[in-house]
Amino acid sequence: MGQKRVRARSKAGKVFGHPFGRSKTVPRAGLYARVSTHDQQTVPLQTGAMRDYAARRGWTIVMQVKEIGSGASQREKREILRERVRAGLAHARQNGQRLGRPLTAALHADQVRKLYYAGIAKAEIARRLQIGRTSVRRMLRERVG
Repeated sequence: MGQKRVRARSKAGKVFGHPFGRSKTVPRAGLYARVSTHDQQTVPLQTGAMRDYAARRGWTIVMQVKEIGSGASQREKREILRERVRAGLAHARQNGQRLGRPLTAALHADQVRKLYYAGIAKAEIARRLQIGRTSVRRMLRERVG
């Protein structure tokens, strides 16, 4: 049977010029943001997201590059639009805006339950509260938290 080989550490305590174990230096990062035209507003969104990412990891930002140039010939207009929409939605969420369909029927959940337990039909509840019958059924199916 062969013997297990043990690698000897270098005398300087370094591997490929880097010290063993955790380095005491803070990782450094450079930020690169790019848009294809001057009228786009996504550079601040990109840099903000990258700055947050670097801050969460404790990195020091040592340089930031902003570039404006056209690469649209290489990318489809559906892909560019999708990227812009996602950036805009992320920006809206960061600013505390509620996204999606407004809550209308859900605001009546307590009234729906009261009327139903009082013996009123689901269709009649929907007519009285001016909401859809499906919404009434959904609210009655959900458990009260």
